[in-house]
Amino acid sequence: MEHILNLIKENFKGQVGIYPRREGLFQLILPVFYEDGDMVDVYVQQCPDKKDKIRISDCGMTFMRLSYTYDINSPTREKIFTTILNQNSVINEDGNLYIDTSPEFIYQNLMQFVVCQQKICNMRLWQKETVRSLFLKNWKLLLNPIFGCSNLKNL
Repeated sequence: MEHILNLIKENFKGQVGIYPRREGLFQLILPVFYEDGDMVDVYVQQCPDKKDKIRISDCGMTFMRLSYTYDINSPTREKIFTTILNQNSVINEDGNLYIDTSPEFIYQNLMQFVVCQQKICNMRLWQKETVRSLFLKNWKLLLNPIFGCSNLKNL
């Protein structure tokens, strides 16, 4: 595992912190942030069933973060979630998201995993209320120049 951790440090040009959390589980502090400034949670460990692979996971933190403001409680939301996972080759195992990778692709898969985490957390932006609000705002912006009125409160 030491070889993998050194490979990660090398690929990130030393701009990564690596901290042991449990036996064989290491948290990576990457220079990657969510839109609110929080760091993205990424962990690595040797893959439990494939000793030649490394598991990149979030230890359930992405779901926890998303659950503060958004629920995957409809077929449409489930489909969007599944599509994001499939597009990024990420597996969901009871809320723990992960990718198993070989050492030579560790950097690429770390970046792909982080992008997937951010896409999932941004699902909350597609709530009906947000989309409705943006629609009305854009509709008012469109109508203002056409009708020449700046007060469109009744829409």
